[in-house]
Amino acid sequence: MKKTLFLLLLTWFAFSALAENTAIVPEARTSRTNWVARHEGFLAEARDGKFDLVFLGDSITDGWPLNEYFPGKDFVNRGISGQITGEMLGRMKADVIDLKPRLVVVLAGTNDLARGEPLSTIENNLSMIADLAEAHHIGPVFASILPVSDYHKDVDPRYQQTTRRPPARIVELNGWLKSFCEQRHFPYVDYYSALADKEGFLQADASDDGLHPNARGYRIMAPLVLAAIDGTVSADARGAKGKKQPRQVAEKPKEPEKEKKKGGIRAWLEKDHK
Repeated sequence: MKKTLFLLLLTWFAFSALAENTAIVPEARTSRTNWVARHEGFLAEARDGKFDLVFLGDSITDGWPLNEYFPGKDFVNRGISGQITGEMLGRMKADVIDLKPRLVVVLAGTNDLARGEPLSTIENNLSMIADLAEAHHIGPVFASILPVSDYHKDVDPRYQQTTRRPPARIVELNGWLKSFCEQRHFPYVDYYSALADKEGFLQADASDDGLHPNARGYRIMAPLVLAAIDGTVSADARGAKGKKQPRQVAEKPKEPEKEKKKGGIRAWLEKDHK
């Protein structure tokens, strides 16, 4: 009897400790962000056609209506709210590789920082995402983590973002990511520089919660990703490792020259092709 009581108490303490450990217990998610349901929807969508470019990411990608910002493009959204880089790595086959796109744009890491993941873990996950993409002749394009701000905390205390996502760690991770892209000859999309104000925080009018872009924020981001991929990968150079040159976007894009000849992936995407 005493042994049974001891085992019951031991089990109760174990579950109590687990419940209090927020690093172990995942955050509760709403039906919209239930990743299982979202992933099943992705699989159904994938059966309907082939895509040229996949956007892989978390809620920032999930909330981006690509058809509004990239009309007429065969771009597909594979963002799932709340996910970290390890979860995206686990989705690479079904949500990227099986679609056989030419490019995958990866925007990931802000939730890892919020959960206290070591930078080395984030870097390893992003490296493996790149390795998997290249092994299947898919060009990886990496985007910097966006800045955050506390400008909207008076509206809602939960909008104090810099506590969970320290700006210094964002800058450090972006520094590694930029260097990684230079070494591997991957395009690097510098959303950070375009969205940060002079203090290094996410511009107040580019977000409503200090973390996710609003319509203005996405309008800033859209031309940046197009500029980063334009001219870096041609149709006949797909998968030619070591020949691509990275294009880094540090500022808001300039107006295109009127007579500038289109080339690279953007021209390819605008053509009728099988």
